[in-house]
Amino acid sequence: MSFSSTPARSFGLRPKRVSSSGSPHLLIDSRAAALTRRQLPTRSGVLAFKKGMTAVYLPDGTRVPCTVLYLDRVQVTGIKDVKNHGYWAVQVGLGWRRPSNVGRPMLGHYEKMGVSPKKLLKEFRVAGEEGLLPVGEEIKADHFKVGQFVDVRADCKGKGFAGVGFPFGLELEGGREGERKEGDWKFMGQG
Repeated sequence: MSFSSTPARSFGLRPKRVSSSGSPHLLIDSRAAALTRRQLPTRSGVLAFKKGMTAVYLPDGTRVPCTVLYLDRVQVTGIKDVKNHGYWAVQVGLGWRRPSNVGRPMLGHYEKMGVSPKKLLKEFRVAGEEGLLPVGEEIKADHFKVGQFVDVRADCKGKGFAGVGFPFGLELEGGREGERKEGDWKFMGQG
């Protein structure tokens, strides 16, 4: 009998959570392993823009695909503590915005914290006070440790397999309703 982190179901296939060698250790990229990594986050995360993909070749010649991320002026813009907010968290900002394009309440927040207005703000919960970073500190790539596992999230509309028109922002007409194939195209929003 093999080890699994999911309960047995009465029907269907159970997702594979152990190595193919029969070892009882969780796979490092399984959902269960990700959950155990997230239970006590001791360090804050970072925000980044995806710039593209590249590859790194190992000494034995194997090719490893890599995602290139751009950390654009990532700074700590605030902290939350148990005494005032009920939990520990670090607020991180990414990028830069023109002050004329930021509302007055947020301008006041940025001025109070002594940082420039940011394009994107996110909050990362941490386990305790030792995970907090000083306000205004810039977070760079050396924030991560060698061999550290990271969980990545992205904002994506997630249109799935929508057909030929979506990459171009086009509507498709003709054929039966619901068919998405090339034919009579028109731009969205125009009659």
